[in-house]
Amino acid sequence: MAQEEPTNDLFAGTGLGLSYIGKDHCYAYSGLITDNDSGSPQISLLDFTSGSGFIDARLSILSDEVGGQSLYTLIELNDIGVFRLDGDSSGIGSFQFDNPFYMIIPPFTRFHLKVGSNSTVVFSAMITGRVYGAD
Repeated sequence: MAQEEPTNDLFAGTGLGLSYIGKDHCYAYSGLITDNDSGSPQISLLDFTSGSGFIDARLSILSDEVGGQSLYTLIELNDIGVFRLDGDSSGIGSFQFDNPFYMIIPPFTRFHLKVGSNSTVVFSAMITGRVYGAD
């Protein structure tokens, strides 16, 4: 029996980076990151450079905050701010920033997601995506 080819399909854990499943899919899970009153989006949840294909991505950003605190997000592509959303969590269970966001991440592009708050808040983020045109 021939030996099976190695695969990168196993879950490698949480972190800033992007993981690929074969050539056609990718994902990233930030894990639970605590912000202790940064006051602006400066806590990195995800920070990676995409590969040779473009990514049709779905991004979700979540928070455990329920007390009406201010929450901030900033998405940068190649260090250029392309999306900023600020809000508060008053009157709802957990703040979800109108999830998910749909976006295209071009090839060989640095994606950086930063968050912040004016209190102690636990954030998390996840990306799932389909990869097109990868070598």
